[in-house]
Amino acid sequence: LDTIIDLQPRLGAAAGAAGAGASLTQMASDLLERIPEQIGQSSAPGEITEDDPLNTVLQHETERYMKILGAVRRSLGDLIKALAGQVVMSGELEEVAAALTGGRVPALWLKGYPSLKPLSTWTRDLQLRVEQLAKWRDAGLPPKTFWLSGFTFPTGFLTALK
Repeated sequence: LDTIIDLQPRLGAAAGAAGAGASLTQMASDLLERIPEQIGQSSAPGEITEDDPLNTVLQHETERYMKILGAVRRSLGDLIKALAGQVVMSGELEEVAAALTGGRVPALWLKGYPSLKPLSTWTRDLQLRVEQLAKWRDAGLPPKTFWLSGFTFPTGFLTALK
């Protein structure tokens, strides 16, 4: 199905190309606004003490999600610059642009946790995952309930509970 979507014509005339570039820039800007820069009030994951196994899980999950957020924000920022002609459009950025245009999650972003969700649902899912960690981090205490599938490595969490 992805191949069929990729083969669909996207641009007609030059006016269509300009409109598509503006539309993609707007989409990237909107996504950039929705993706948080950090998890919780503090940006330094080193502030978490590792005297409790659950705190170790929190620190590792925070580090993993910070890498994901960084990759997403960096690629969106670079894509906006490339569409404006400020940087060269690399093959990686072309893949990000094609995925965004097709409503799919770019492969670059899926390195943190695999997902088959479309872009809009994946973005909301990422926000909820980060929100879970931010609440836990800011409260300083583990929540009463956990969203198990919201972890990048749920096995580590389950091991910490033993």
